[in-house]
Amino acid sequence: MNKTYKDVRLQLRFLKTEEAKLKTKLKKIIREDKKKVYSSLTSTIEENMQKCYTDAAVIKGVGSLENMRCTIKKHVHDKKDTMFQMAKDNMLELLKKLRGKILEKLKETLKESIELSLGTDDCSFPDVSLELDRVETFYSQLEANPNPN
Repeated sequence: MNKTYKDVRLQLRFLKTEEAKLKTKLKKIIREDKKKVYSSLTSTIEENMQKCYTDAAVIKGVGSLENMRCTIKKHVHDKKDTMFQMAKDNMLELLKKLRGKILEKLKETLKESIELSLGTDDCSFPDVSLELDRVETFYSQLEANPNPN
């Protein structure tokens, strides 16, 4: 294999390594933001129900439990369409932000990696794989026979 192709092979190896690192970073970003997206459903519903809970907590006296139930039921019935629509919209907004974050990270990292790869000069590090194999063979022989006597 001539020198030009060896250089390209090294660049491809570098790019594959960068790709693996990028995937790891993206998985971490996605995992963290997924938690935010899923918890946003609960938090949005809680925010919408807070006024209802406050109103129900004020009710006192005979039949207060039934009045509290009626207050909460009425609020849920009146607000269920808008409340769940708001929760859905909030989740979608967070997903759009996540998508934008992923795209930005991809553009930034891939651009930097490609520039680094293509920016290397024509004289790359020499291929020392044969020498490495010889050293490993000698090392294995030494390990197998620690006492040469």
